[in-house]
Amino acid sequence: MEDEYKIGKIRMERERAFQEFDAKIIQFLSNGETIPDEWKLYGQSLRDMTKDLDTVSINPNTRTIEVKLPTKPE
Repeated sequence: MEDEYKIGKIRMERERAFQEFDAKIIQFLSNGETIPDEWKLYGQSLRDMTKDLDTVSINPNTRTIEVKLPTKPE
């Protein structure tokens, strides 16, 4: 699989995750709360996803392309 294609696939999945991340960060800030370190780390992990192209794989059973996202904090 070409690297450019992998990067594009990662960015699509990451964008969806960032929408949830942004909503959660806005919630913290709107409530006057400090952003927890685990959420800061999660955001950085999302930003760093394109540095590791091994997060993209093809499922051999379904032949679909899968992107492994960082684990979202509770």
